[in-house]
Amino acid sequence: MGPAIGDQLPFAIGIALGPIPVIAVILMLFSARPVSNCAAYLTGWVCGLAIFSTIVLVVVNPAGTTGGGRDTPIGAIVRLAIGIGLVLLAWREWRHRRRPGQKAELPRWMNSIGNIRPFQALGLGAAFSGLHIKNATLIFGAMLTLAQANLARAQTVGVVVLFIVLSSVSVLAPFVVYLMLGERAAKPLGTCKEWLEANSATVMTVVLLILGTVAIGKSLGTLIG
Repeated sequence: MGPAIGDQLPFAIGIALGPIPVIAVILMLFSARPVSNCAAYLTGWVCGLAIFSTIVLVVVNPAGTTGGGRDTPIGAIVRLAIGIGLVLLAWREWRHRRRPGQKAELPRWMNSIGNIRPFQALGLGAAFSGLHIKNATLIFGAMLTLAQANLARAQTVGVVVLFIVLSSVSVLAPFVVYLMLGERAAKPLGTCKEWLEANSATVMTVVLLILGTVAIGKSLGTLIG
């Protein structure tokens, strides 16, 4: 089970480092309903991860592995597609990175987060976690890797839960800081938001490129070998 947990860590970090979901939390914390909005957003985020992870795991488990937990040709082809997708996402992140002296621009819809309601926050969290193309690709890669570990059902559930927890650390942290500091959290959270806007694209490029390269290498090793 230990190696399986280690295999999930890079994918979870890739999800956790996404800047927009974290920035959305920070903006919600200074909306008209900070606690209820953030609680709903986090609930949607966790549910989105859990539902999509379960669906993917059910789909890839019979198709992607042999009885010994090794790649099948189908599983290798799927992993190759995931690897190529991650490399393309890394290229996109690099293209859209913030240049020195360039002002960061957030999506226009984020300007309305101050007026969001809990039900909308719930849907937004679910959309960010399970439906975003980067996260969906990372979840697919994580669950394919988990399926290949050939663990018992209880162990598989435990690894999925840990994957969701690790993927959620970044969106949970601002909420915890706000609950502890209240209005005094404005300065550190504002600093965090600015850092994410300035550096997250570069960090994500490196993470996605490494994950994509590793996935491509493993899949080619199976197909050629």
